[in-house]
Amino acid sequence: AESTVSMGEIQWIPQTRVALVTLGRYSLPDETNTLSLMRVDTVAGTVRRVVGLEMASSVEVSPSQPLVYIRTRAVKGENGQPGTSPYLQVYTPQGLGRVIRFDEGTGQLRWMLDGKSVYATRFNERSSEGKRTNRDLLTVIDLQTGEITHPEKLPTVRDNEGTPPPYAEWSVGPETTRVTVPGPFGQGQDTTALWLRGRQVAAPQTKSDNGGADASPAPVSGAFRADALLVATNIEVKGYLRNQTTAAILFLRDGSLCAAPVFRLPRTAFEQGIRGVQQRMTMSNAKQVGLAILQYAQDYDEYYPMPGKGVAKVLQPYIKSEELFKNPATGEPGFIYTHSGPTAIAQIENESDTQLGYISGPGGRAIIWADGHVTWQDM
Repeated sequence: AESTVSMGEIQWIPQTRVALVTLGRYSLPDETNTLSLMRVDTVAGTVRRVVGLEMASSVEVSPSQPLVYIRTRAVKGENGQPGTSPYLQVYTPQGLGRVIRFDEGTGQLRWMLDGKSVYATRFNERSSEGKRTNRDLLTVIDLQTGEITHPEKLPTVRDNEGTPPPYAEWSVGPETTRVTVPGPFGQGQDTTALWLRGRQVAAPQTKSDNGGADASPAPVSGAFRADALLVATNIEVKGYLRNQTTAAILFLRDGSLCAAPVFRLPRTAFEQGIRGVQQRMTMSNAKQVGLAILQYAQDYDEYYPMPGKGVAKVLQPYIKSEELFKNPATGEPGFIYTHSGPTAIAQIENESDTQLGYISGPGGRAIIWADGHVTWQDM
């Protein structure tokens, strides 16, 4: 059945790297609406369902504590059946907690300064004649104990949390493009690609001649530059979370909400990580080129390609993309066919010790051997 997925407000849980988001799904042909509360772990990069929500439910996150409440409104009874009173369900990063039921007439709830309790100052009630009136009534709900009290005045609470620090600036950001990828039968098919791309960071604002702020961007410092990292294909970006220590991209793929975490790393660790990925890519490309050489030999009476610079061209019918011949770190041609001995497989004494060629990568090369295996050689 077809369905439309929509994402609501994203809210961080204080003191954690967890965010909450409401996810709505409208399904055809039964025309049903469902609403779920989803937990996004920006460290593990996981998204999981917490609980189903009523359409009139609201999710409120504490301004300072790792504490959340889900408020569900009263439901009137039908056919002589009793209704249900409104209630709060407490949620912490450890999971769903206690259910706290309270009077239907309790007014708008606000957070106490300690971030652990909520309160209302008004109470709405209806007389036996059906007339609605409001009166002052202080109601305090302790979310940790579930206790409901009606004190004369709010307790004095010292705000120890202070003003939270501003969001950290990130020098990367999500970007989507249309790309063509190989289909299951080799044909090209269009899809959407999500990239994590380095971006320019705004320089400190200075006053320009006309009195306005000059926000000309400044390039990210450092000689090492990674153009972009492919996160996922066939996606629909829904949001970009960030706080002081971490960030994550939220996206839909195949009807599911997913998260891709983004971490702050020292430049050296980042460079090592990127080089590690590029080295693995070089090894993978070399294995595919080695397989292409073996397929060529099967089609040409067990003979390897003749030595020379045109080997990449004769192997093209056996590979998916000419990108396999390039150095992943530079994008420049990286494949060199080094075999200069007998081209007949039968004349090669030890295929596992016979080098056919290599592909250059960051800090070394991936060696292709006649039996198809590949090894890495540091340079």
